[in-house]
Amino acid sequence: MGVNIIGSGRYAPDNILDNEMLSKLVDTNDEWIVERTGIRRRHISKDETTEDMALKACQRAIEKSSIDVDEIEMIIVASVTSDTKVPSTAFTIAGRMGLKNIICMDINVACSGYIYAIATAKAMMRDMGKKYALVVGAERLTKYVNWEDRTTCILFGDGAGCMILENEDLVEDRSVSKYKYEIIDYHLGGKPDVNKYLTIDAKDKIDDEDNLYIGMNGRQVYKFATDVGPKVIDKLLKDNSVDESQVYSFVAHQANMRIIECLSDRSNIGMDRWYTNIQEYGNTSSASVAIAFDEVVSRLESSDQDEGDILGKYLITTAFGGGLSFGGILIKIKKV
Repeated sequence: MGVNIIGSGRYAPDNILDNEMLSKLVDTNDEWIVERTGIRRRHISKDETTEDMALKACQRAIEKSSIDVDEIEMIIVASVTSDTKVPSTAFTIAGRMGLKNIICMDINVACSGYIYAIATAKAMMRDMGKKYALVVGAERLTKYVNWEDRTTCILFGDGAGCMILENEDLVEDRSVSKYKYEIIDYHLGGKPDVNKYLTIDAKDKIDDEDNLYIGMNGRQVYKFATDVGPKVIDKLLKDNSVDESQVYSFVAHQANMRIIECLSDRSNIGMDRWYTNIQEYGNTSSASVAIAFDEVVSRLESSDQDEGDILGKYLITTAFGGGLSFGGILIKIKKV
């Protein structure tokens, strides 16, 4: 029972904070930030909520597909910045879309959240016989940034991405895109972050929304990410008898350009094979992979490259982050 990605969309606020503007807030500069992170700008929400951005990404994904809104039977949102604890962001989105009889849930696995959400959606669609699902990654991370801490405030941005999943055995093919993207396999894992290397926690141990800030031990997170990332890729390739040369593009969580460069080096896979957009968005946590995937798909759909060079190839996504968590997905590009 195959589960395919048949549409995707992304959204980022129009308000942009570039490195020059950031240098007026803290002791930093463009050269210092780019050298250490690869980030040149990030999108910052002024008044749009996580829910607002998630909804816009969903709407864009639906517009690029052939399904009607009322055909959606499941919404899963990956986020660490939900606007309310109850109800979940997934339910509030469903309500704004006019949906009534629907399965909804939020998943909080930080930067790996979108990988977990896709894996969860695929398993539930197969087990429960659901036809269509929306899987969303959405974050308003800048709400929790300490703008006096130059080690973290330079990293994060806001945005959302969405994929539409179909259970191909239960629906007729109505695709309007050039390709389908089948979720072949996934790998998930993690180890408890007992040392609290990556948190959104109360700065003064007072549990209120205005007192929560992102805290990170950059060196330890880098060490973790560059250790697990290549292992996830290797496992997905070996478990599915796929050669690295068959992968069209690698899409890593856009945490830091130095991390992606290290993944490239340790995997012995050239940087030209890795898709990056961290220059434009910064680290958007759960939204990162979803935004990058939509950009990759948009390029594939509009490419004049010979289909024979694309069909049957694979995409691999991998992510790592708070928890500490990690995961990856193997996706096959198929003809519609």
